Amino acid sequence: MAIDHIVGASDRQGLVPQGRNAKVVYKRLPEGSPLRKLMVDCMVHEINADAELVDVPYDLLMDVFRESRRVHLGAVKAGNMEPLGQEASKRPRCYYHRHDDEYPESRCGELEES
Repeated sequence: MAIDHIVGASDRQGLVPQGRNAKVVYKRLPEGSPLRKLMVDCMVHEINADAELVDVPYDLLMDVFRESRRVHLGAVKAGNMEPLGQEASKRPRCYYHRHDDEYPESRCGELEES
C-alpha cells in the first residue's frame, strides 16, 4: 500500500523520488526490493532530462544505468526507437508488490477497497 501511495503522490505532483529519499531506500532496503525497483523506474522513465541529480546513491545510479541499457537494447531489437516513458502509475496494479503467503496477489483487490 505504501508503494501505491508513493506512485499516486508522484503522479499527482509530477515529481520523482530522489536525493534524500533515495539514500534512505538504498541504505535500508535489500537489492531486489520493490521500492528500489520503483525508484529506478521513476528515474529511467519519468525524470526530467534537466533534473539536477543531487546526493543520489552510487548504487541507484548503477541500477538506473543497467535498466536504461536493458530497456534501450530491448527496444532496439524490437524496432521501437522510443522505449522510455513508461510511468509507474501506468503499470499493472501489482507491478511493484511483493506477494507471499501472508499477502497473496489475490488480496490486492481487497486492500484497494478497504
